[in-house]
Amino acid sequence: MRFGATGLEKLVLFRRGKGRFECRIGDQDSTMADMEVHEHVLVAGSVGRCRAGLDHHNVHSLARYIEKHNAYSNWEAELYYRKLQGRLAEADSLPAAPFGNRAQRRRWLKQLTFRLPGTSVALFLYLYVCRGGFLDGLPGLIYCGFQAVQHFHVKAKVYEKQVGEPMLGGAEDGPNNDEVVWSVPALGCGEPSSRVGEL
Repeated sequence: MRFGATGLEKLVLFRRGKGRFECRIGDQDSTMADMEVHEHVLVAGSVGRCRAGLDHHNVHSLARYIEKHNAYSNWEAELYYRKLQGRLAEADSLPAAPFGNRAQRRRWLKQLTFRLPGTSVALFLYLYVCRGGFLDGLPGLIYCGFQAVQHFHVKAKVYEKQVGEPMLGGAEDGPNNDEVVWSVPALGCGEPSSRVGEL
C-alpha cells in the first residue's frame, strides 16, 4: 500500500547503549503485549535521518493483526485512563509538543482530540479521503477502517474503566478475554536496548 498515511517515521537504528525505550506504564500486564517496545527510543546524542525506507512486515494475517491491536488498545486505554486521572508519570517519556518531531506532534494531537466525540470517524475520513487511502483499493479501505476502529476501541476501553464495570455483561456471559497469556519476554522500562532482538 502506498497511501492512507501507511508510512511511519520512527527511530529504529541507534548505537547500542545510547538508546532506551521510554517508560510510560511501568507495571503493564500480559494483556498489553509488547507495547512498550513499540514506543519511542530516547537517545543520548544527535539523531540523523536515513533516506531509504525500511519495510516492516510484522503481520501475516488479518486475524493476527486484530489480535495484536486488541492488546495494543488495552495498553493505550490504560495509558489514557491514567493520564485522565493524573496518575501517569511521564518524566521518562517523549513529551507531546505541537512543534516537536513527528512523534511528538502526533502524541500532542491525540491528547488534544481524545475527549472529542466522533474522532474515530474523523480519523477514517482523514486517512481514506484526505490521505488517499481509497487509491489503494480494498486493502486501503480495510487498513483505514482498522485504524479508525483501533482508535474507537481505545476510547471505549477508557470509558469502561471510568464506569468501573464491563460494558457488555459480566464474567457469566463467557470466557474472560483479559486472561489471554502472551509469550513475550519481559523487558523492563528504561532497560538497555540490547534485548530487542529477542522479541
